Amino acid sequence: MQRWMVGGLLMVSACASKTVDSGDDSDASETDTDVEPACVALTSGRWEGSGPAFGMAMGVDLTMDEADCSFTLTNWSMDMGPIADAGTVDGEEVTLAGPDDYWSSCTGTVEDAGSVSGVCTEDGAAFELVLDE
Repeated sequence: MQRWMVGGLLMVSACASKTVDSGDDSDASETDTDVEPACVALTSGRWEGSGPAFGMAMGVDLTMDEADCSFTLTNWSMDMGPIADAGTVDGEEVTLAGPDDYWSSCTGTVEDAGSVSGVCTEDGAAFELVLDE
């Protein structure tokens, strides 16, 4: 009988020392480093805008605000009338903005941090913005 009691005590002791695994291996202090950025950041600097939407190839300064996923377009090399003066980036999609509603119909895709191409749906005119290296 003593053998049975000793064996039983060992089994109870072994069971009591095991911890219960809830299946949650996460640590609340860990941060997820695989989070995708809200937008692709364009490189600030001198760019060239071209294509039928702009009328002709022109230089422009692009200044990116990464926190806001937006950019400004200033110092166009030619005065072509009301032209795009800003834009937003959502993921890889770019939407231009300007002094008239036409520019908000111009959307494109970021090819890389120094290249954007797209089309203005209002008239089907294509545009490109390329970092002037």
